[in-house]
Amino acid sequence: MQIWKNKKSGEYFIYIESAGTSKAHLVLPEGKAAKPLDCSLFGESEKGNEKDFLSRGLVSDTQIKRYREEVNQRALFDELHRKEAAKQAFEDLPQKEIIKRVKLWGQEFNKMPPEKQKIFLEKLKLELTIG
Repeated sequence: MQIWKNKKSGEYFIYIESAGTSKAHLVLPEGKAAKPLDCSLFGESEKGNEKDFLSRGLVSDTQIKRYREEVNQRALFDELHRKEAAKQAFEDLPQKEIIKRVKLWGQEFNKMPPEKQKIFLEKLKLELTIG
């Protein structure tokens, strides 16, 4: 985790991710996720862990909670985007290539021990119901 100190207020904001060349997404001291803020508003930054920052009073539990929500939401979005891109790439393949890949997957599946096959099929079923 990384925190940034606001030059004017002296309060610490939790860095989420870059938002372009001179802006960043941050969690505000009151626990709200900010719209992209200009990086020039902040001075020193510090990397560390949640417990240390909390014990030193630099961030609040509310900020930490919001940070986790934001990180998880972005990870979920990234995973959905990755899956959609993979699906589109697969759909764009010529029919012969699709058949070839399905056969290879079948061969690899048959090499798995039965317990791993079961787990794989459960995950596949879950993916199909969600997707």
